[in-house]
Amino acid sequence: MIEKQKEFSPDWASPPGDTIADTISERGWTQVQLANRLGISKKHLNRLIQGKVALTDEMAFRLATVLGSTEQFWLRREAQYRQQLARLIAKDRYRTWHHWLEQFPLVELKRARILPNKRTTDSTKTEFVEELLRFFSIATPEQWKNYYVQMNVRFRRAQDCDFSIGAVTAWLRQGEIELEHIQKTQNYDLQYSSRKFKAAIHKIRELTVCEPEEFQQRMQTYCMNAGVNLIFVPSIPKAKISGAARWTNSQSPLIQLSLFGKSNDKFWFSFFHEAAHILLHAEEKEKIFLDDKFDTNSLNKFETEANEFAENLLIPTKYKAKLDTLKSELSIKKFASEIGIHPGIVVGRLQKEKIIQFSQLNKLKVRYEFVEE
Repeated sequence: MIEKQKEFSPDWASPPGDTIADTISERGWTQVQLANRLGISKKHLNRLIQGKVALTDEMAFRLATVLGSTEQFWLRREAQYRQQLARLIAKDRYRTWHHWLEQFPLVELKRARILPNKRTTDSTKTEFVEELLRFFSIATPEQWKNYYVQMNVRFRRAQDCDFSIGAVTAWLRQGEIELEHIQKTQNYDLQYSSRKFKAAIHKIRELTVCEPEEFQQRMQTYCMNAGVNLIFVPSIPKAKISGAARWTNSQSPLIQLSLFGKSNDKFWFSFFHEAAHILLHAEEKEKIFLDDKFDTNSLNKFETEANEFAENLLIPTKYKAKLDTLKSELSIKKFASEIGIHPGIVVGRLQKEKIIQFSQLNKLKVRYEFVEE
């Protein structure tokens, strides 16, 4: 395996004046002599050599004429110096923002490859600050607070649980980045259609008996054709999210699944729950619906409606009375085959309704292992 070479990043900046000073030293010239040849004052030349004034196009022309090389060479030296100087100034600023990192579960962000897998030291904290600024595409922690933390007032959570705002915003940002990638690489421009999405949902229900490698891409295609983006993002545990539904703008709904709790009953319930938010709560476009694990007992109006939608789609109301009769593995398999869903989903519903215990018949469930691309 070939390791990527580390980019050279010195903790100093060399102005073009260093090259000027070396060149006149080799020629045995004094600064006064060079100033006279350039037609500038000794004071201005001295400030130029120290990097206190910028090297202009005109000065690059004069230096190329007097000292040799090209205008482009001198302008490139100036640009490199200013770039490195700006980086050193930024690093000094980043050091004052180490406290911002307290908002984030650093260990989990390293596991998610959002941050480099390095020990957390004073030195790496500065690097982590820079990485997070780039990740969130913001210039300062204040902008993160103004944009991402303000999202908090838009969150609609199934439960009022203790969660890390840093973990939640990082997970949501991963979804935004993935969406940006999809929009760049795939040539489509379909507007959301509730009619098409309802039809897509019923097609997707038929996929519950399939393996992930078969249904994952098909799910995304069905959703995309209805103008809905479906994205899979590995969970960040301290975010405590199984899925989210949101509108990235007035015309673009996004369903983001965290793969938290990978048994198939939880996975499919989470998807149809998020789909319900898009279908039923389209007038709430300013809200971000965050859903926790497999919670079906929320008193929140929006969550209750989404729960009922998912339950009734997977196992229609007309079959509810029959659930009480399903006690054996054979009866569950037969019932699941009759209504066209995986038996593991039936087991999950029976456990939720307390018809069987949570320890019973879990062997009928399937645990999904999604491979992150």
